Order: sequence, then C-alpha cells, then structure tokens
Amino acid sequence: MSKTKQERYTPDQIEQALRNSGGFLSGAAKKLKCDWATVNNYIKRYPKLQEALIEIKESMIDLSESKLIGQINEGNITAIIFHLKCLGKNRGYVEKQEVSHEITGKNGGKIEIDDSDSKTAEVLDILFKSGAIKQKVDPIINPEA
Repeated sequence: MSKTKQERYTPDQIEQALRNSGGFLSGAAKKLKCDWATVNNYIKRYPKLQEALIEIKESMIDLSESKLIGQINEGNITAIIFHLKCLGKNRGYVEKQEVSHEITGKNGGKIEIDDSDSKTAEVLDILFKSGAIKQKVDPIINPEA
C-alpha cells in the first residue's frame, strides 16, 4: 500500500489567498509562505480552484472597469482617450501607423535576380500592383548567372 502525501494547505486556504491577492499566484504564494508553483499545482489539481481563479480575475476586471468609468466621469483625459482607443474603434478612434518596407540587395544596393525562369517581370508586376513595391522596375539580370 502506498502512502499518500498529506497536503500542506486546504483548497479553501489557497482560494482565500488568491482572493486576497487579486488572483495573482505569486501574491497568494507570498501570503501562504510557499512558492508560486505550489499554488499553481493546487489550481491544476482542484477544479474548484480553477473556477475560483476565473471568477476572481473577472471580478478584478470589473473593478478596473468601474475605476476607469469613475475617472472618465471626473474628466480624466487619459482615461477618456484610453477608453476610446479600446472601445471606440468602430467609431474611428484608432491610431494608424504607417509601415514602410524597403527591399534592397547586398549592402543596400539593387537586388540582382536570376531571370532564367523568365517569370521575374511577372513577379515584379504582381508586387507593384499589390503595393509591395512603390515603383515598377525592370529586372536586373545578374551577368554571372
């Protein structure tokens, strides 16, 4: 008959530590004076703790949202901008970023292409039409190819 290892904490103790730490495993572990992996192992072992952790995290999100709404109501411009960037995207409140890509060859020079398959001009035309390259170019055939 094998011995069963006695657990150091009850699931209720783990849950209470998780609630007191806002769902942060390292905070719960600190309160229990154990390693975060111990708390993580209990959560994996007990479905009740998995459910509790989800509920705790959702409650923290609710709290954060209510604090944000309070700041918006007080006229906090940073909170207003953050809220619009997150939830006002469908109304056009987004930050647009332009990304420029430049394709160059060795040492920043022109790209040398082996035109032995005679598809190079066709590929360059497709890249130009798709916007991947900004100007239409004629292929430079590598004389060493």
